[in-house]
Amino acid sequence: MLKKSFFIFIVIFLTIIIGYGQQVDTALVLKHLKIRLFPELQLGLLSNSALNDYNKRELKATILKSKGFENITFFKISSQVLAVDTLKEREKIFIYSTPFCLKNGEECYFVYAFNSINNKFYRLKGTNQNDFEYLYYDLQNNWMYWKSIKKINTSTINQFSKDYWIDGLDLGCLLRSLIGEKGTCLDYFSPKL
Repeated sequence: MLKKSFFIFIVIFLTIIIGYGQQVDTALVLKHLKIRLFPELQLGLLSNSALNDYNKRELKATILKSKGFENITFFKISSQVLAVDTLKEREKIFIYSTPFCLKNGEECYFVYAFNSINNKFYRLKGTNQNDFEYLYYDLQNNWMYWKSIKKINTSTINQFSKDYWIDGLDLGCLLRSLIGEKGTCLDYFSPKL
């Protein structure tokens, strides 16, 4: 009886570990992320060769450290060349890359999050739009202090900042942005001149 109970416990334990321990296929996620990054870039109309080069190039991204987020991976996309186009007739080379940072020498980068449970992407930094609101709503079943946006106050922001953390992101600022306060956390990657 004891051996049978122990065996059942081990099987259940391994099932849980294997189910929750699944790794995100980073290469596949980065391919999808590159598609989502395309509208954020001001590339204009690309030639076939430049578009093919864009599709072939691997997107270089760093996985950011975080705390409190289950099944969510955060990607930092720093400056990089995204496509090269060589026009033989005109003997010109065009290089397409992420926008340059125009903010007094600060490092500029895009931050996206990927939720492996619902396969959603969230734009969190450097993009024209910000999806932090959707990420916050998706946390409502996981965070015991979750409140609707209308009820967010300083106490909620402080508790959230204590329970959650992402390297390079000001989550307090993002949470305050939901209640109408603006901050530099919503600045675009490269402001228009």
